[in-house]
This record gives sequence, C-alpha cells and structure tokens, in this order.
Amino acid sequence: MNLDPNNDGLYSDQERYQLLNFLANEYPELEGNYDVDNDSKVTILEQTQGRLPLSMRIPERAISSEKKVPWALNLFPEWLMTAYFQEDAQVGKLPKHSSRGTIIANATQTTDALQPVKADAKKGLNF
Repeated sequence: MNLDPNNDGLYSDQERYQLLNFLANEYPELEGNYDVDNDSKVTILEQTQGRLPLSMRIPERAISSEKKVPWALNLFPEWLMTAYFQEDAQVGKLPKHSSRGTIIANATQTTDALQPVKADAKKGLNF
C-alpha cells in the first residue's frame, strides 16, 4: 500500500483523498463526506471542518492492524499549528513564505539583503 506515491513524506490533497477513503473502508466509523466539492481531493479544511480531529477518531484496533498507514508530518493536520515547507517555495529570493497548518502565519522579509534564497528545487532554503 503506497499512499504517498511521490515519496515526498507529505500527503497532498489527492493523496489525502486516497488515505481517507482507505481509512473509511477499513474503519466504517470514519466514513464521511470529506470531499465536499467532489474534486477527488481533500484539503486540510475539508478533512477537519465540522468534525473531531482524525487522530481522536481512529479506533484503537488500528494499532494492531496488519495494514499500516505511512506516517507523514501532515497525517494529522490538527497537530500542526504552523509549518513551513520548502516544497511551497519557488526557486529564487523569498520575500514571502506561505505557511500551512491550523494557524496561518506567512513569513515575510521586506529587507532584500536578508531574504532567504531557494537555489534549487530539491536543495532547501539558504538564509
């Protein structure tokens, strides 16, 4: 079972859709209309809006299940208050870096000389 086919360690909205469908099939008590706008994607907002956090609803029997869900930092988005991912930044100078999580706090740097730089798509950010 590979719920993260691009192996980036995060669940994209498409991968989250597949994850929640898998969990609902394994644990019927998790069934719900997560894909509110029927686009075959589930955003963090769609996953969390109007329901208890997923981490509180997964049944205890999942711990002993043979089928394991691959861990990702955003598996339980309710655990993330604010997170910054290099994947969200474009190559070049970064006057602004958008955040993810339940509290959006975008990072900005207006002083040109102090702006971080992303030199390559897979090499992180340089401060």
